[in-house]
Amino acid sequence: SCATMSDDKSKKPSLAADLLQDLQSGIAITCVSVPSAIAYAELAGLPGVNGLTRVGPALVMHGMGTGVKWLASGTTSLTAAATAVDLEADAYTEKHGMDAYVQLCCLYSLMVAIASLLLAATGLGALAKRIPKPVVAGFKWGAALVILAAQSPTCLFFKGKKEVADLMAASGATAALPAFPGFMSGASAMARLAWIYSHPVAWGLMPAIFTLCVMAFLIEGKKYLPKGLPSGSEVLIVTAVSTAASHYLTYAELGGNVVGAIPAAATKLVPDLFWAELPWDEVPRLIVPALIFAMVNFTATIAICGGFEVDGLKWDASRELANQGLANAVAGLTGCQPVGGSLTRSLLTKLSGASSSRAAIVNGVSMMVLLPYMGIISQTPKVAIGIKPLRSSMLTTLQ
Repeated sequence: SCATMSDDKSKKPSLAADLLQDLQSGIAITCVSVPSAIAYAELAGLPGVNGLTRVGPALVMHGMGTGVKWLASGTTSLTAAATAVDLEADAYTEKHGMDAYVQLCCLYSLMVAIASLLLAATGLGALAKRIPKPVVAGFKWGAALVILAAQSPTCLFFKGKKEVADLMAASGATAALPAFPGFMSGASAMARLAWIYSHPVAWGLMPAIFTLCVMAFLIEGKKYLPKGLPSGSEVLIVTAVSTAASHYLTYAELGGNVVGAIPAAATKLVPDLFWAELPWDEVPRLIVPALIFAMVNFTATIAICGGFEVDGLKWDASRELANQGLANAVAGLTGCQPVGGSLTRSLLTKLSGASSSRAAIVNGVSMMVLLPYMGIISQTPKVAIGIKPLRSSMLTTLQ
């Protein structure tokens, strides 16, 4: 029996082995997250570069505070779509400009943070577990429709929303639309979506082909990849192949939308803090949306941690809800949209063998450290990136 105990001790991984495994896991998550970060920033109405340059500190904060070793956070299709709807992204940007909208996103992240902390302090984290499933399902279906409306112009037209707007104006469709009241802020997006799919002859041939190929690979390609590759490898592969194809075909010179160069000022290790210029007058209208957002956002964490319970994992709802608040507080201070639990990245964290939440910290740090080298994706077509939110929302909605 002494020999058996000795053998068991010898098989226990050393701290150095655990650290190395967490380092590898964190970097793997980062590689898969880069395309998603760009796509979800644009889905939220922000410049794609914001997704790369602003999210790192929030991820580090989440990794430091979570009690679930496999729980990974970040911007997701759900958080991005909800942000765009709650903040009326297109209308606000058109009226006030992109810089003002970035500030509004910062304010919203801070308000979601406060809402999450208040809900956790009052013990309402457990209440989120009791939100009726039809309510959550309805929210997911609504988010999926918003994502489809937001990403279709990017996936089917060279110039995205601008080209669609010009085509609709030239055809008289824009003039024919009624003046929608303020509470129907999403009606114009739905009208645009209807116009897009009723006028396939207006689609760009090359973006449509890119879309078809990328979607097919993301859905079916994994079964043809080597079994040893980690989950999410198909995203990295399709991004790399699309970037190479874009460069070879001179997609940008033909008028196609690509990620573009990352400004040197955006590659700072730690982003500038935002505070004094926030639009504080917008606070009253965002109080209720922020509370709802915090609760619905937390349902993703509940679903993820609930799935890990079969592995014997124990977790504290109030702690994770409070940690969601802390992560969003950092997001708001550093210019990032709201963040939440990510099912895809959490599963990858588990499957890549992470031993602790250090992997989530490595993910955040590597997002910041690798910024100066992100120029490698400057020729990546936005079509290839825009498909990822569509696929994620489909999978999340149908679960």
